[in-house]
Amino acid sequence: MPLWSDLDRSVDRLTGVTAEFSRIGIQFERVAGVDAATGAPFIAPPLTEAEVCCFLSHRRCWQIIVDGPDQYGAVFEDDVVFSHDAGSLLADDIWIPRGADVVKLEG
Repeated sequence: MPLWSDLDRSVDRLTGVTAEFSRIGIQFERVAGVDAATGAPFIAPPLTEAEVCCFLSHRRCWQIIVDGPDQYGAVFEDDVVFSHDAGSLLADDIWIPRGADVVKLEG
């Protein structure tokens, strides 16, 4: 199941990502992001509060994948734009290399 993390206050981002996943016919799970506006849980120079929160938001997604029943998971950024054939790719895992721990999709 593809995962996408965003801030609860980012309704416009959710609308855009929902439309993009819908366009390619793929369901996704939204994961609430860690919001720097409410304070980063720790400071880690040279990273900014926003960068720490972004990392922690991604970590939430990774934990869901690790704890979940699916063999594979994918995490996407809010500015994702899928190609016309991305739905068929994401709907099947045959293309994922055997033994791969991480596969980066990029265009």
